[in-house]
Amino acid sequence: MVQAYWLVGRRIVKEEQNGQERAEYGNFLIRNLSKELTEEFGKGFSERSIREYRQFYLTFSDCSIWRTVSAESDKEKKHMLCSQLSWSHYRIIMRVTNPKAREWYIKEAVEQSWTVFAHSTVIFQPFIMNDC
Repeated sequence: MVQAYWLVGRRIVKEEQNGQERAEYGNFLIRNLSKELTEEFGKGFSERSIREYRQFYLTFSDCSIWRTVSAESDKEKKHMLCSQLSWSHYRIIMRVTNPKAREWYIKEAVEQSWTVFAHSTVIFQPFIMNDC
């Protein structure tokens, strides 16, 4: 589902907002997409969720998605989304504003098999965030 959410976010930014970070008719767009996607696919497309999917894409728009942390080269490891993490992990990671820190948290979450609770606990420890 994480990939689907990223793709929904990409659709919003690329197609609905014409590549702009914001649409002039933002609230209308979100409300309309929420209704449209809910009718087509069912639950999971509330206005709040649509905003999160959009932010997910914006946060990770430069990523080569769906490679694993065990990618062969450092270049492949950089800026990637990992299918081993859940949507809940990414919702927490999106709160981290420093891109290097986000990369570190993704890598550590996978390598250490962090639960969502452990992940949120570690992310909000100031001494760790200062190390990144």
